[in-house]
This record gives sequence, C-alpha cells and structure tokens, in this order.
Amino acid sequence: MMMRSSSTSSSKGKDGGPSCPNWHPLSTPATWSGSEADALDPSTSPAAFAALPPSWKVLLLSDGSVTRHLQILTGRPVAVDLLEMGRIGGEGEGSGSEGSDSEENRNDNSSGLPSGAELLKGPLVQRRVLLRADEGKGEALVYAASWWNAGDAAAALDGVSSSSSKANSNSSPSQREQPIWTSLASSRTELFREIRSVYLGGCPALEKDLGAQPGEQLWGRHYLFWSEGKPLTVIYEVFSPRLGEWLGKNRGGGT
Repeated sequence: MMMRSSSTSSSKGKDGGPSCPNWHPLSTPATWSGSEADALDPSTSPAAFAALPPSWKVLLLSDGSVTRHLQILTGRPVAVDLLEMGRIGGEGEGSGSEGSDSEENRNDNSSGLPSGAELLKGPLVQRRVLLRADEGKGEALVYAASWWNAGDAAAALDGVSSSSSKANSNSSPSQREQPIWTSLASSRTELFREIRSVYLGGCPALEKDLGAQPGEQLWGRHYLFWSEGKPLTVIYEVFSPRLGEWLGKNRGGGT
C-alpha cells in the first residue's frame, strides 16, 4: 500500500469559516466534549449522547481494540490506509533521554494537541490513518491520528529498537501500515487505555472520507496508551456515520 502525500497546512472550511488543523479536531470548540465520566453521568451527558444506541456508546467508551471491534461488526478484514507519518516540530525539540520522566524531558511541541501529548518525550512523530473495510479497499470507517516519541514509534510500528540511532520515521513502512493494535499485539505489549475525552462536532476536512453529509456532527474521542507505567502514545479517533449500518442510526449526529 502506498502512503498518500498529505499537506501539513490547514484545510479551509466549506463555508469559509475556521479551518481544521491538519490532525482534524472536531470543531474548535467542539459542539460537546467531556470525559468518560461526563458522558456516563446523566447530569452532564448531552442529549445527543443519551440518544445514541447502546452499541454506539460501547464503541465510544470501549477500552478494547477498535480494529478488532470493526472486524467483528462488519465481518470483513479491516486495514490501515496510511495518510501521513512524520516528525512534527523541530528536530531538536525534547531531549528524549532514556529512563527519565522529569519535566525537562517532556516535549515542548504539545501545544494544540490533545491532552496527554505533553507527557510524551520529544521529538514527536505524528501518524494519520483511515481504517478501511475489505482489507483497506473499502469505505473508511474510522479516521485516527496518533502521536509518539520518535524512538517509541520506530519500536512499536517499524520493529526497530528504540535505542537504535537509526530509529526514525523514515524506516520501512511494512509494519506502520498495520493497525496499531496489531503491531503492539505482535510484540506482546501490555497496555492500559485511558480515555481522556469524548467529542461531538464537525470537521469539513473529514466529511468526504468518512461519508458524512456537509455540516454533519461526528463522534470522536481521544485516549492515552500506557505501557509499564509510562505514556506510550496519544490516539484521536473520529467515527464514520457509515457505522450506523451495524450500530444503529446515530440519532445524536446530523446537521
């Protein structure tokens, strides 16, 4: 599978309104955003979330593999369409020194990224993908962006030792085109998924890929993966309304 070229510039909204940064957050600010606890608490949960079928709620708040969920739901193999992967910020940002979690070793390039990105040591790598049905040849079901320490990305996605001086985002794409869970499971990496936020909002830049109507509200979330007590990666996901074919109509979305 070839990696598509992707501009790092912002995408201008169809109505001439605010543009979406290249990782495509849902509206800024989102129509609604809250923690996992906020979504589950009737006193803080929005009516749109309450109106969702239970299956949608399970997917949004699940701590399991999204790729596995999609394959079970659709009965079809799901594969990654790699849109972009590369370092963000300056080459020298963040010390990335091994074995230290002190504040001075946290990255300085987390501004504008989801919460938890500030915990990752720089330099950072950004990866953006679409999860597609039919082994990557079908419709996009989920859009995802993730952020990694460059060495951790090489180790987790490319099978390169994080201590190697050659660990960078320009290594072979053979493994990075696999779903993240597949890459981590193959190395028996134990993970804890901390769901940070759930979102409802729009982003014109994602409408075509995800099969959304102009102005349609989409559900998304972001979470932090922890491994051996340390932050490994921050992942942001937006779910296509096409999933309603298996999950039930998303009554919380719409224009």
